[in-house]
Amino acid sequence: LRAVGNSRTPLYFLVIASIVNVILDLIFVAGCSMGVKGAAVATVCSQVVSLVMSIVYIVKKCPFLWVKKSDFVIDKTLVNELFSTGLSMALMFSIVNFGTVILQYAINDFGKITIAAHTTARKISGLYMLPGTTLTAAVSTFTSQNYGARRYKRIKQGVRYAFVLGMIWVVIANLSIFLFGKEIVRGVSGSEDTELIELADWYLRVNLPYYLALIVLSVLRSVLQGIGLKLIPLVSSSIELIGKLLVVLILVQKMGYYGVIISEPIIWIVCSIVVTVAYVIRMRKLVKA
Repeated sequence: LRAVGNSRTPLYFLVIASIVNVILDLIFVAGCSMGVKGAAVATVCSQVVSLVMSIVYIVKKCPFLWVKKSDFVIDKTLVNELFSTGLSMALMFSIVNFGTVILQYAINDFGKITIAAHTTARKISGLYMLPGTTLTAAVSTFTSQNYGARRYKRIKQGVRYAFVLGMIWVVIANLSIFLFGKEIVRGVSGSEDTELIELADWYLRVNLPYYLALIVLSVLRSVLQGIGLKLIPLVSSSIELIGKLLVVLILVQKMGYYGVIISEPIIWIVCSIVVTVAYVIRMRKLVKA
């Protein structure tokens, strides 16, 4: 639905599913004392609700999206394209997440307070990354549509707007942390431990300004995927993985937890330069063509 320009309906379905999830959590976990199993059942049930609503909507409002028997005729070219694109994206995300696991391994040696502080900071960081994540998803769809229509200048325009929106969000995020960082950490962690709050706040104050580089990296990586360049996003993800390995082997040994804090900003800057160069070269070729 998003790919055909309908972004509101999926949002409505997601909101409804989320409300259903919360209600079922209260029923299964609090009411029926089902614990983790209840939370799992609630999640699956809410996803089924979202799925059914999406199918009904597509059948009634967007019948051209519904599959027919003729759609199951195998087109080798299309299958290969879908498989290679999917595999590229899967590898990219796997490499990035594997690097995060390696980084976590290094943090585990710093003690319980640091682990708790880092976990809290990462949760808050994840929340601040959500607008950027949705922005990159929108850019990916926008790029694919215009690449198929051969409207290459419009892709460049979309990228510029994405950068502006992303940078506005980065400013808002940084202001909130610099003004209310410790209160946010205290609320998310539920802890009054001074060391934990200071460490998590320190992590966020160092990390968040570099979200500018992360926005550039995320947006351009999605654009490159959208215009069919599968190798460069993999290369940037591999650089990310190698960078986190080096952090564990070098920075953490020499700089302690501060080495962990500055590792991702350094990696984001390096990777953003790689994807920017690839994007500029590719777009020049497309526009000239």
